[in-house]
Amino acid sequence: MLVRLIMPGIQSAVACAVVKGIPSVRTETVVPKIANHDPHLLIRFDPEVTGVTTDQIVEALRSGKPSIELNPNTGQKPNQDIPADANTLVVGVWMLQPGEDAIVGQRIRAVLTKKA
Repeated sequence: MLVRLIMPGIQSAVACAVVKGIPSVRTETVVPKIANHDPHLLIRFDPEVTGVTTDQIVEALRSGKPSIELNPNTGQKPNQDIPADANTLVVGVWMLQPGEDAIVGQRIRAVLTKKA
């Protein structure tokens, strides 16, 4: 069962719940002091465990249906108060419409579990 956490403008809990249980995957929601204080979902993973790299995930999400574009801080060093690294996906959840959170979470799960 998925439980939706209602916060102003985001549905990150659904995306978090969908990727829960994947080996090495950890999630957190951060609200940078800049970028209009908008929440971002961080999905951290170990490519040795998942078998996919950040670049492979970004390409699979971008080229899939629907196309999903991750925040440009994905796979980058900490920037703009977003504590990312080479193995972190950054999802700008604040712009998601109802139901899109589940789609994004399911697509990310599929890529992380090689079912894309």
